[in-house]
Amino acid sequence: MELQQTAKKSTEGMSTPWFAPFDSTTELSQDYWFRFCTFVAANSISDERKAQVFLTSQSPALYRQLSNLAAQKTPKKDINSLTMKEITEFMEDQYDPT
Repeated sequence: MELQQTAKKSTEGMSTPWFAPFDSTTELSQDYWFRFCTFVAANSISDERKAQVFLTSQSPALYRQLSNLAAQKTPKKDINSLTMKEITEFMEDQYDPT
C-alpha cells in the first residue's frame, strides 16, 4: 500500500511532455488534431486536462486568438475555462472551413 501511494505521488507532479504547436503552413488542422489525440492517449492525459495541454502547446498568436474567442463568449470566459469542444470548433472554423 505504501509503495502504491509513493508511486502515485511521484507521478502527480510529473510534467507533460512537449507537443509541437499547430502550424497551418506545414500541416492540415485535421492531421494535427489526430496527432494531438494520439499524443494525449500515449501520455495518459485525462479529458479534464486536454484543453490546458493543448493551449500550452500553441504559439502565442494562436493562444491570443483562442483568448479572444473566450472573451467574446456570452458570458465572457477566461481562456482556461474553454472546453476542448469549443477549441476544436474554433480550429475547424478557422483552419478547416467547408
